[in-house]
Formats: sequence, structure tokens, C-alpha cells
Amino acid sequence: MASPPLFLSLLWGLTLFIGGAAASVCNVTCTTDYNEKLNCSCSDSVPALPVILNVTCRGFDTVLKVSCEIKPPQSWCIILEDLTYVASSDTTCAAAASQPGSEEFVDPSESSSWVLSSVVKPEPPFDVKVANATDSGIYNITWSGNKISCVTGRVRIRNAKDPFQDPIYVDLQGSEKYFELDQENLQPDATYIVNIQEKVCPDSYMQGPWSEWSSGAEWRTATPYTDVKGINIYWVYFSMPIILILALLLLGYLQKPCWQKKLRMITYIPRPNEYFKPLYQNYEGNFK
Repeated sequence: MASPPLFLSLLWGLTLFIGGAAASVCNVTCTTDYNEKLNCSCSDSVPALPVILNVTCRGFDTVLKVSCEIKPPQSWCIILEDLTYVASSDTTCAAAASQPGSEEFVDPSESSSWVLSSVVKPEPPFDVKVANATDSGIYNITWSGNKISCVTGRVRIRNAKDPFQDPIYVDLQGSEKYFELDQENLQPDATYIVNIQEKVCPDSYMQGPWSEWSSGAEWRTATPYTDVKGINIYWVYFSMPIILILALLLLGYLQKPCWQKKLRMITYIPRPNEYFKPLYQNYEGNFK
């Protein structure tokens, strides 16, 4: 990657000089999985130069100091650390950003601070699957989650071929990892994509934002009248009135004198004794 332009380096140094060494060079926000990860970022801007994020978390009798480096064009970095021994309902954290090489110092009056349990962001769900529709026309959507004990989910269903069609969003009430979707809510013979995201249960002492959306699971809805039995019933109901109408029309036409005469002409078969009456009388029907 090419080095930053000279004027950006000078501008960055001037900002640090004016702001002072103790001031954070950007507003730091963090989320956590409450297990082994801190995801921190400069929320107000994308740094033009590398930035070191210093995070200090204080529990009941434990202090944890960790850091990570943001390298442009990214505006975030991930800290992998065992949080189980420091994470509790009253754990507070503070963070500040500084330029690489400067003294690591976190001034609580200048840094972003938060309660660790209030920024719990679950990992995205995974292994999303869609089972074929049942006889009652229900698709079963299932997925797997993360290690947080109580999470609630949200389902997003999109038409893969029509990006302008409004997605279907469904907020789930419990912590189950399945959802039953009625195919009547979807277009037939269409391709859909389903994604899931999760967040901590509303009544938990932990709180935080929604997770990222999971990878999508794609499936195609059934074509109309795929059930042979359903097709037969459909055509029976459709054809019966037509057959009845045609039968009534035919019966009505046959009652007219002209049609009766034509019918007699069509069905008339001449007998030989009418055309060969002399021969018939002389030989009593034996024409041989």
C-alpha cells in the first residue's frame, strides 16, 4: 500500500499537537461478544494514518488493558482476549486512540467510556437452512447461534430476482432458532434469500445492538399446480360447467324442426326394397 501524502502526515501531526497528547484522536466505540472479543472503531471518521486504540476495563477486582491497531482504509480493529474473568454486570471500560509511537495513556475525561454488559453484540447466526414446504404449505427455516445464553432473532426474506420488492421482516418473540414461513406470503416459482440476525433478550442484564446479518440461504418456491391430484380436481371443477352448458345448447338445437330433419337425413339408411321394388317382388329379395 502506498504511503500517505506528505500534507496528510503534517495535518495529522498538527492535530495531535493542538489536541495534546492526552486527548483521543477519534471517538472510540466498542462492542463485545462478552466472551473473547472486543470490536472497536473510530466512529466519527476514517483515520488517514494508522491509529492505536487503547482499552482499559475494570471489574470488581480486575483490570484489563488491551490495544489494537487500525490500519487505513479500515476504521476498526478486533481485540481477542479472554474476557470471562473481568466481565460482570458492573464492569466499565474506557478507550482512547493515539498515534503509533506515542505514550499509551487513557484520560477518562477525554475517552469514550461504557458499561461492558451494555454493548454486547452477538456473532452472526450461521448454518441457515430452508426445508421444503410441507403438505400444509409451510417452509421450515432453521439456523445455529452463538454462545450467549439468551438471544432473540429477526428474519429477513428478499426476492433474489427483484431487488426493488420490499423485503419481509419478522421479529421473533422467543429464543427459538427456527421459523415457520407460510408459502402463501411468497410468489410462486420465485427465488428467495433468507437472512437471520440476533440480539440479546430484552429482559437480560446484558444489552446491545443487533448482530450482523447471517449468510443467506437461497431457495425456490414451488410452481403453481405442482400437485397432480390438485390439477385433476381443478380441471373437474373447471370443466363441469362448460360440459353442462354445451349439453344444454346441443339439446336445444336438436329440438328445432330443421335440426330434426337434418338429423333424420344424416341417420337415414335406405332399404333396397324401395329402390329395387320390382326385383324385390319378383324374386322375394333374392337379388342373386
